[in-house]
Amino acid sequence: MLKITNLNKSYYEKAAVVGVDMELHKGEICGLIGPNGCGKTTLLKCLAGIYRADKGEILYDEQPIYDNPVAKMKIAYVSDNQEFIGSYSVKGLLKVYKNFFPDFSTKRFYELNALFEINIKKQISNLSRGEKMRLGFMLALSQGAEYLLLDEPTGGMDLKAKKQFRDLLIKEMDERELAVLIVSHDLRELESLCDKAILMEGSRIQI
Repeated sequence: MLKITNLNKSYYEKAAVVGVDMELHKGEICGLIGPNGCGKTTLLKCLAGIYRADKGEILYDEQPIYDNPVAKMKIAYVSDNQEFIGSYSVKGLLKVYKNFFPDFSTKRFYELNALFEINIKKQISNLSRGEKMRLGFMLALSQGAEYLLLDEPTGGMDLKAKKQFRDLLIKEMDERELAVLIVSHDLRELESLCDKAILMEGSRIQI
């Protein structure tokens, strides 16, 4: 279970996340909605252990996330811009992931890529936004993570790729009981995927 208690994060005294309390259980997909600038991406980066919270607690299976490499192995974060190291090819990036994540499955990645069809010889910098998002999703699933944090994961994807993403996520949930937190402005997409939705506005959780 992911448990967040009284989470706060500010930038130069400007509040980005204020007093967030939340739980996310395995086998559950939760949608996070709200206007631009309300703190959704900051919240995800705190949950991914990228940002240190100013106050509050984030626990994955009762383990804190920040400065905890063992706990981070359980978490996969797909950002909304997917800024990989552009000089790497896709194939080269797989080797990097294999070195960082002991449970990373190259075999699983190639199985997924049979569906998404990204040229593994291509440099990351030459991929389209939609290709980068598909790549990030495949890497997350191949990592063997138990928690997925997805920030606008279908950005730049065409309708076919969006359907593939949706179907694959549902299949993974059925087989592995992941815990998924997904940020999206596409309410129709969230309605078809999520068990529950949370509204964030003015840096706070509203419902």
